[in-house]
Amino acid sequence: MMANLKPVDIIDVVEYNVTKEEREHLLDVFEYLMRYTTSIVKKAEFETNDFADAKKTVPNYTINLERISRTDKLTQWKICCIKDLDIKMHAMGQIGY
Repeated sequence: MMANLKPVDIIDVVEYNVTKEEREHLLDVFEYLMRYTTSIVKKAEFETNDFADAKKTVPNYTINLERISRTDKLTQWKICCIKDLDIKMHAMGQIGY
């Protein structure tokens, strides 16, 4: 089955002064990245202004994505969301295969 159809689970979220709407939109971006980031990526940095939807809902965020572990059946990721040089949210998630 293709990765974009596999179940994605958010394991943990730690937020620092973000609105409920920002949190939900950042988690949507995280889920998208877990589904569509190629399996050879270990670390990556994204700007939300580069995403059409995120540019409107959570502009000016830098998202650092890092793969924590990978097995035949599961890949775990973590993100750090930064805005104005302040960490706004950390999250961990996984996608099953």
